[in-house]
Amino acid sequence: MIDIDYKLNIICPKDGWIIEKMGLQIHKHLRGSTLYYANHPNLYREGGPLDQEGTINYYLTYILFKGKRRALDAAWFTHIEEDPHNKHIADYFIKAARSVDLAIFNAPKYENQCKEFTKRSATIIPGVDEKFKLKLNLGIVGREYDYTSRKNPELAIKLAAIDWLNIEYTKGEIPEEKLPEFYNRQDYTLVLSKVEGGPMCVLESLAMGKEVIFPRGVGFGEMFYEGLHMYEKDDSDSLSLLLGRLYLQKMRTREIVEGYTWKSFAEAHHQMFYDLIS
Repeated sequence: MIDIDYKLNIICPKDGWIIEKMGLQIHKHLRGSTLYYANHPNLYREGGPLDQEGTINYYLTYILFKGKRRALDAAWFTHIEEDPHNKHIADYFIKAARSVDLAIFNAPKYENQCKEFTKRSATIIPGVDEKFKLKLNLGIVGREYDYTSRKNPELAIKLAAIDWLNIEYTKGEIPEEKLPEFYNRQDYTLVLSKVEGGPMCVLESLAMGKEVIFPRGVGFGEMFYEGLHMYEKDDSDSLSLLLGRLYLQKMRTREIVEGYTWKSFAEAHHQMFYDLIS
């Protein structure tokens, strides 16, 4: 959290969508800012809270900008409408970008399009909520049997202790017509069995474009090397090593957006606001 030493009004809609969240996150991280919802009574009146010298008014989005005031004006610019029926909105995008003291864009392509006539501009990418945690999603298909341990439930118990795994079981309770939905929810289908004739889930999973994590030397797995990730049968260390490699593959994708947090989003705004007020 940053304690700001300038006056900042954040104006956004109260609609429960991403633009409101952006306003709330900036307000949360920049202590001393004031948040106004666009439906606030008398918000735009002359001499009102948005009409004060030495203040920055930040409009999320540019549609809420109603013309220059005594304050410094900044606005968030999403995209330029391309539908001919919305030409008036596209025109206002350009008009607002020309008018405000600071234009902040969601994408560099629009900043570049407006660069020649904006007074000051930046592209700032929103943050990703912490609730979006990376998991490796595995599906185990089939039933367990009381008379045999060939499905290897002991190995499943060991996997349950790994917090970055999300394992879903059919337990023979998902109707056949719902199985495609089950496969589609998974990153991989996981087979733990020590003994199998098949199993059918290998065929079904590959038919869905889903690769299979499979114990070496079991069933007909050797026929499908291209779509299978092999580990040593009934070997928890071998399986854990394989799962770790597959998890790291997903982690590399996550790393693309690792730096996009709501904290960094607010800090980037603060830097632009500070430069503007200075």
